[in-house]
Amino acid sequence: MVHRPIAAALLGASSLLAAASWSPAFAEDAAPADSADSADDRGIIVTGQRLPDIEGGQVARGATLGAFGDRDLFDTPVSTKSFTEAYIADQIALTSNDIVARDASFSITNATTLNGAGAGRLRGFRMEPFESSYDGFATVATRRYPIEMLERVDILKGPTAVFTGIVGGVGGTINYVSKKPLDTPLTRVTGLFASQGTFGGLLDISRRFGPDSQFGVRANLSLRDGESAIDDIEEKSNVAHLALNWRKGPVSLDLQYGNFYSLTRGGAGGYSFAPGVPIGPAPQGDRVSGPDWDRRMQHDQFVRAMVNVRLAEGWSAFAVGGLLRSQERYVGFFNSVIDAAGNAEGGAFAQEGEVEWGDGYNIDVGLRGRFRTGPVGHAITLSYGVIRSKPQYSDLSTDPAYAVPRFNIYDDASQNLPAPALSGTGTFFPLSDSETQGVVIADELALFDDRLLVTVGARYTKIAIDSFNYAAPTTPAEVRSYRSDDWSPAFAALFKLTPNVSVYANYLKAVEAGSTAPIEASNNGQIIPPGVSRQYEGGVKANFGSFGATAAVFDIERPSAYIDRDPASPTFGRYDVFGRQWHRGVELDLFGTPLPGVRILASYAYLDAELLENADPAVNGNRPVSVPKHVLVLGGDADVPGLPGAALLANMRYSSGQVYDTSNVRTIPGFTIFDVGARYRFAAGGRPLTARINVSNVFDKSYYQSTDFTAQPGAPRTIRLTLSTEL
Repeated sequence: MVHRPIAAALLGASSLLAAASWSPAFAEDAAPADSADSADDRGIIVTGQRLPDIEGGQVARGATLGAFGDRDLFDTPVSTKSFTEAYIADQIALTSNDIVARDASFSITNATTLNGAGAGRLRGFRMEPFESSYDGFATVATRRYPIEMLERVDILKGPTAVFTGIVGGVGGTINYVSKKPLDTPLTRVTGLFASQGTFGGLLDISRRFGPDSQFGVRANLSLRDGESAIDDIEEKSNVAHLALNWRKGPVSLDLQYGNFYSLTRGGAGGYSFAPGVPIGPAPQGDRVSGPDWDRRMQHDQFVRAMVNVRLAEGWSAFAVGGLLRSQERYVGFFNSVIDAAGNAEGGAFAQEGEVEWGDGYNIDVGLRGRFRTGPVGHAITLSYGVIRSKPQYSDLSTDPAYAVPRFNIYDDASQNLPAPALSGTGTFFPLSDSETQGVVIADELALFDDRLLVTVGARYTKIAIDSFNYAAPTTPAEVRSYRSDDWSPAFAALFKLTPNVSVYANYLKAVEAGSTAPIEASNNGQIIPPGVSRQYEGGVKANFGSFGATAAVFDIERPSAYIDRDPASPTFGRYDVFGRQWHRGVELDLFGTPLPGVRILASYAYLDAELLENADPAVNGNRPVSVPKHVLVLGGDADVPGLPGAALLANMRYSSGQVYDTSNVRTIPGFTIFDVGARYRFAAGGRPLTARINVSNVFDKSYYQSTDFTAQPGAPRTIRLTLSTEL
């Protein structure tokens, strides 16, 4: 099926946003991404200039586009949004999902806990851990990036493979920007309380020393422990992050080490509904915990190094390398709701995995150059990257004869379910062995006094995956091997109607590594084959000085992977590729300070999604699961008149209903959630202090937030407070 591109749909309306005078900026040399200069208290370096955050401090002016470096969002021919460290602090975020969910294009698909950021969807497509990037480059997959070590979170929407190199999903990429040494000394101490009984603290220290402040160090240490907002769930999280920097002349060297551990006791999960059973109201949000023997542990460590060298005027080279060691252990239960009254039954499972040092690594090298050929400016990018991952799983298992006694999802009887017997020798065996290599070559051309910016590029991707299916704990019954390589072209253009208003369009193609079957599937852990996706997008970007606005339309098609019925497993469905998905949508964003003392962050996403080319004709034309048609996010804060340093915050998220299965017979209703908060900056004893409070789901609404594999209850009312000071 061929679909007509809709990228031009916004162009006719763009002239309504036109403004005054003109001033080109392309000719200046760009600082390399992640150079020492790109870390400071506010703003990022783009084309040799420090761009401050959008007025109000919630959204950064730029985003990191992988090997392309940092780019001004108003000059970027793709849709981006970057949340600042100040916004992260004001929201009292405990995970990155608390932040990216402030964008209407992103939806959380499982419960957000201290244990991890959970899963999510961008533009309606499920995201895998390996589809995120760290400081703009690929990194070996980890289930979470602790918010304590981040200074910015970027959302790059659409299949941005040519920009992000060997990582990136079809719906988009989340780029996590780490804290780095600042140019000014910092010693910040923060205390935390979160309902019902979580206490924690964060220490953030940064210093520069030596001749010309050549050496920099930044350390972040945090601890959280206690009972969560969900009854009978206890969570613990420890994070240690160290960032070192050395810069002298044209050379900048960065080295990072991270160590984070989390443990959840009595974890919450979703509910499966047996065929034909209607989906009733969601249980009360604070009573959805699992059995008290449910345990989820994750311990990750990583080492990462990066060097930038300015070779000559306009030219620089970079190299990045990282190693990961990861351990996880999960003992939990699954369920199936068997009647309309909410009675359920099920069983237990266990999973223990690790990635050893040397079995998980990434390397990126590249060259950037800026020059002119007559009236045409060029920004050349050439990079190569490789990422390798070889996870192993142990033979830890539960008694196959164990069955969960019947319980009801509307009470907390699941807390008292008997624990299953565990068995295993502690032997680990490989689950998969994957390697992805990529080469990116691109030229950003600036024409007509830099009013027209055209990006022409391509990414060559080579994927090799071996997936092992075990008949017995250590005896592979089947080895599935996937080999794929292809070129992914990219064409993008941005035209500046005025200095403040731009229109853009792009065509992007991406070759994706195969996703992994989730725990909820009968083929848990199996990797499905790589696939190819394509996107057409067009949009408008307007910079009104104190605030900005963007609009985008897009058309994306990709292979459709989801859980369907498995005749061989009465309890679990099978995760695989079934045909294709076609998503068409519209996105609107507004951010900044439209009125003195009033800051806003609002977005809307409309998504028309359809299943195509499925082997089951009854499914063709249906809507994919867990993809709402409408999402609206309205957020902001305002100064309190007569009380300097005080501000009130509020946020609303509306999501329309979602289908539960591909037959589209069963659905979950839409929901609207309200959050409120406050911030107060003051001084005591000569020290600056900031007190913050945030109440999410203030009306304690019970709802299902997604239908991704299971119906996932949303979080209950949660109160968070912090008090921070700088010493």
